[in-house]
Amino acid sequence: MRVRYVLRYFPTLTETFVYREIRELVARGVQVDILALGARADGVLQDELPEVPVRYVSRGVVDTLRGVTGLAGVSVRESRELRWALRAVTEGRRARDEGVERLHVHFAGEAAAFARQMAVAGGLPWSVMAHAVDLRRPRSDLAQLLAHARPALVVSSAAARRVSACYGLELEVLRCGIDPSRYALGSANLSRRETLQVVSVARDVPKKGLALLARASARADAHLRLVSDAPHLARPGVEVGAVAPSKVPAVLAQGDVFALPCRIAQSGDADEIPVSILEAMASGLPVLSTSVGGISEVIDAEVGWLLPPEDVDAWTSALREAAHRPDLRQSKGQAARKRIVERDLTVARQVTGLLRHWGVA
Repeated sequence: MRVRYVLRYFPTLTETFVYREIRELVARGVQVDILALGARADGVLQDELPEVPVRYVSRGVVDTLRGVTGLAGVSVRESRELRWALRAVTEGRRARDEGVERLHVHFAGEAAAFARQMAVAGGLPWSVMAHAVDLRRPRSDLAQLLAHARPALVVSSAAARRVSACYGLELEVLRCGIDPSRYALGSANLSRRETLQVVSVARDVPKKGLALLARASARADAHLRLVSDAPHLARPGVEVGAVAPSKVPAVLAQGDVFALPCRIAQSGDADEIPVSILEAMASGLPVLSTSVGGISEVIDAEVGWLLPPEDVDAWTSALREAAHRPDLRQSKGQAARKRIVERDLTVARQVTGLLRHWGVA
């Protein structure tokens, strides 16, 4: 089977889960290549890229149509949309002629709209896996995109319910997964240390609540290792710096707890189930988070703490409890690791599900 991934950006630091999915597909004998619409600067840190052909959307057709903006009654915006649509048609026909059997997209945004046009032009099936921002701050054509995809998938039951309530569409849930063998048990299993070591892995965006976490950690006299592009939060007791994905397991192994105060940003953006939470659980770390999105589908009192997203007092209190209860950290951390294994929250299961939805397995 030959599949073409249509990605808005390649490479990026934040979409490691996509690259792991591709690598697993390739390991199972699927031919995969990538068509990217653009790149992001943070991709220089990405060190888990799949070894597959990558090509960027050709701008040749755009150059031949620059005169369209001079046509009477055609606005600059309309001409831009026309050029974009013609590029999609060109790429769809090219995919068909090259023997591509299916298109696949992560996030129901610009790349999904492009892939849909490609699919129509090339007579190809296409699928999309929606995640978070694409459902919280959707495109005006989101319902049409999701209804047209075969299949359209979401990463949490909460997201499926939201799509059903808003658009009347019943979508299948396919959770992202990780490879548990890459993560050693963290120090939550050790005896109490003088200072609680808190770890968080997240982008510096409002929905992650990192500023609140920095305040709560300081009030709880904990040390925070923030794997993020948030240098403005660095201060005594708060260590900040992004690392390559391959380095994340080693950082998690040094922590006592993992914390991510996910919230609904003013823009409406919010997480569903951050993959970093699954990585922390696989490392045997108890997780402090919130019930935003689908997080409560994997985190509860057995494996961590579910806290109000905006309540710094509650977060401070929970961190203090974690600091003074190494036995509690140990039991929750062991349960977290066990949950990953028992529920098979793995990339292998993710890819098996994807192939099943494609009608291959």
